Amino acid sequence: MADASHPWDVPWIWISSLLLLAIIPRLLWAFADHPRPFSDMEDYYLCAVNYLKGGHLAQDEEHLAYRAPLYPLFIAACWKMFPGNPLLAVRIVQAILGAISAALLYALFQRMLRPLQKENRHILLRHPRIIPFFAALTFSWMADQIFFSSVLLSETLFIFTLLIWANLGVRCGNSCRMDVLFLFSVLVGVMTLIRPVAIFFLPIVAFKSLQAIPRPQWPRRIWLPMFAWTIPIVPWSIRNAIVLKAFVLLTTNSGVNFYLGHNPQFGYYDHGAKEAVRREFLRTNEPNEVLEDRYFLTQGMKFALEHPQALVARTIWKLYFLYLLDKEPWPWEEYNQGEGMRLAGGAQWPLIWWNPFFLLMALAGGAYACMRKIQHGFCLSVVGLYTFSCLIFFARTRFRLPLEPFLLIYVWLGIASLADTAVWGYGKMMKRKG
Repeated sequence: MADASHPWDVPWIWISSLLLLAIIPRLLWAFADHPRPFSDMEDYYLCAVNYLKGGHLAQDEEHLAYRAPLYPLFIAACWKMFPGNPLLAVRIVQAILGAISAALLYALFQRMLRPLQKENRHILLRHPRIIPFFAALTFSWMADQIFFSSVLLSETLFIFTLLIWANLGVRCGNSCRMDVLFLFSVLVGVMTLIRPVAIFFLPIVAFKSLQAIPRPQWPRRIWLPMFAWTIPIVPWSIRNAIVLKAFVLLTTNSGVNFYLGHNPQFGYYDHGAKEAVRREFLRTNEPNEVLEDRYFLTQGMKFALEHPQALVARTIWKLYFLYLLDKEPWPWEEYNQGEGMRLAGGAQWPLIWWNPFFLLMALAGGAYACMRKIQHGFCLSVVGLYTFSCLIFFARTRFRLPLEPFLLIYVWLGIASLADTAVWGYGKMMKRKG
């Protein structure tokens, strides 16, 4: 319980401060000049337009399930609510979701530290609001997070949903209520319909279900949370079966994404002659997105099997792209004729860029979390499984965005470890002088 005699211990002060500090740069960017949607953004844009016109939730008749459905539906919902300037409406709503995500990160981190509130030996952990606040504040001012909050891409919505799910996850322990566990599982299905990579989080759902339900009750109760994630997905899979005349669980772009990470010319920008592979498919086949998806998958697997030694090199490069490369994420360079992000009115903000130092501090924070017995297993599982998905497919700096909230938790635990070390060293020095 917060002590009323200490007003800075009142949670709403910290949360409202975060919301304000996070929303200002995002709104300045939302009201700035933006180009028309292009590339992936245009795909989502066309999906929403065609859906609102009464057509398929797809960018064209040849790609009826190329994109996951929930982000185009989110765009369409924003346009229905604010029809005057639909693109601005999406940017404003995403700015709000980005600001709320900062508060969700604060709540997640504070919940992780809550068992240590009575611990008074460690200088920063004895004040369990300080580190979470600065971790969330760092997230609020990350340049790439602000940039994507106004770009017509699914990252902002996915991170918002992911942090809601993570807050539920740290609540699901040995005595988790069934309704919380059920919602926890369903949200994985929802996230998968935003970005299919979320399906890699299913082992966490299985572990939480096994942990929360007593073993004697498994035959009767465990099936519901274990399979509740399918509830949002099944209607979309049935729709795909009807319109495509084939089983497609989620989308028809997993094959091309696999190929991108397993092609002979694998690199940060190199697509390995993706269009040439597509032309080769069309030379002998009629346009069919399902068969084309499988063709790309076959080509990627063929190269991986023929050159197993190259898998190691590609894995190292993917880890480098994901964690160490501090390059601006796509479409930064293509945005506004290469000018990237210019806030409304030319306003400047002390924005923060990811750099390799963050990874070093995150590694130190992971060691510190183990040493201080901080319950960080959930965050570590999210980072590990998401990284594994990138190694299977391909990685760029843009794909680090969903990991940044969890990495910042470890970064600030690393800073706490430095503070602890400094205090310990100072104490030892004073004892020697005494």
